[in-house]
Amino acid sequence: MRYRSIKTLTQPTVEPVSLAEAKAHCRVDTDADNAYIASLITAAREWCAAYCDETFVHTQYVMTLDSFPTNEVELPRPPMATHTAYTAVSVTYTLENQTTAVLAANQYRIDRDSVPGVIRTLYNGSWPSHLMDYNSVKVTWWDSYRRTSRNGLTARNASLPVLSSRMPTPRVPPNPCACACAL
Repeated sequence: MRYRSIKTLTQPTVEPVSLAEAKAHCRVDTDADNAYIASLITAAREWCAAYCDETFVHTQYVMTLDSFPTNEVELPRPPMATHTAYTAVSVTYTLENQTTAVLAANQYRIDRDSVPGVIRTLYNGSWPSHLMDYNSVKVTWWDSYRRTSRNGLTARNASLPVLSSRMPTPRVPPNPCACACAL
């Protein structure tokens, strides 16, 4: 079942590439453009996340559905976070009497290793009875790209310096698409 909407509930607090890294690789040695370069880093991350339908830094999402699917709920923007501070998943739904209930965590299984992550009913279980209406089910979860190297960068994030070093030597406004493709 496809989701009705997905929204970012908690914005990332850090970017996959620091301002210092971006400035060094774009050969910028002045602080005059710090805000501009920082905004390009954010725009590049957001563009890449939307294009790849993946998450690159800790981000919390909320997805709404009109009803529970038959067996599992796919959580877009993989991969699901595995760090203990960012593993909370909550499911709320609207009852027939139009009140909201929270599905207890022991009533479903979370598969963080699937891409995308999945919430499934318990074995031989079923989703609770609820009001079948627009946005009657809400799922909230954290996604984050797994850190894989010594310095904490993933191969995808580490590629920005290599690709951005191909920018022209004369200072021209950076192309956000070039930076975005490098993430």
